[in-house]
Amino acid sequence: MYAAISQGFSASCGQYLAYVNADDQVVKDGFERMFNVISNDDKLDLIYSDSEFFYSATGQTKRSNGAPQAKFLLQHGLMPFIQPSTIYRKDTYLEYAALNYTDFKICGDLDMFYRMSLNPNFSYKYVPVLSSTFLKYGESLGDRNTTLYLEEIQKNKLPKPGLLVRIIFKLVRIWTNLFISHS
Repeated sequence: MYAAISQGFSASCGQYLAYVNADDQVVKDGFERMFNVISNDDKLDLIYSDSEFFYSATGQTKRSNGAPQAKFLLQHGLMPFIQPSTIYRKDTYLEYAALNYTDFKICGDLDMFYRMSLNPNFSYKYVPVLSSTFLKYGESLGDRNTTLYLEEIQKNKLPKPGLLVRIIFKLVRIWTNLFISHS
């Protein structure tokens, strides 16, 4: 999957990159708002927003808000957003974080965003809008391959979040769900 995404990124002519897996969906208004923000600020490398999980077995949805302090969280092994709710500069991707599809089959997106965050000049912004729906049906690569996910993290020396960072992350998620207004 990451090899195909990498080929698509290489062939793209645009200044910005994003990808949405075949079973996910873009929420047009939210995605357009994100694009307007990043395209009007040439200092931003990455923009992210909120997503929702759609559980096909029950028909229920659950919002997953992006977390503040993306750089800190990424550098500690946590994804502060759901991947299809991101847009990033192609030059940042090419210079710091081209997809490593030879070593990653499951968590290549975490690796890519982690390496972006290591750039000391990395700049990002959270926009509190819903921009994607992520299908959860129990058969995605991540759902079926938790063991491989953990093996990839360990083998490739991605940071594994400590207990304190995980607790802070959970508290931030609760805070953003309770107190930040989302449109």
